[in-house]
Amino acid sequence: MSFKKKETLLSKAQKSLTHWSGLDLAICLLRDLSKTPHNIYGEEIHLYQDNLAQEKTLLNQPFKAVLEHWGINSDQELKAYQRQKKLELVAGFALCLLAIISLFRYVPSQTLSAWLICLADLSIALLGLVFILTSSWRLKCLKRKRFLPFGLWLKNLGSF
Repeated sequence: MSFKKKETLLSKAQKSLTHWSGLDLAICLLRDLSKTPHNIYGEEIHLYQDNLAQEKTLLNQPFKAVLEHWGINSDQELKAYQRQKKLELVAGFALCLLAIISLFRYVPSQTLSAWLICLADLSIALLGLVFILTSSWRLKCLKRKRFLPFGLWLKNLGSF
């Protein structure tokens, strides 16, 4: 075997060893920790700023523009969209109910697997809660024919 082949095999073995031992992940983590938060979350901050700008423009426009932004262009699409949001609301309630029933089934247990199942149930319940909140917000906006950003709606929860 030539010297060059031995060298490439050795470098491949070292790369494989660092990969499987997790050293490459540790190096990436250290590299990311040295970055400032703006560099790490730069894209997310940009998306958030874009969403805030869109909310401000939708607040100043007529409700027809909000409907077009949501992809609703006719009365038939509006009725179908409302039906879909009502179904999402029911699905959210069902998810929450099933997760809570399952949660109460495993809470008395003291085993690690039961606690992990409880955490999974809580995450499913939170998913159902997100379905409930977003669907009821959209339905409330459609009922009032007025756009209100989700964050403001959450602050006043239902008073709008």
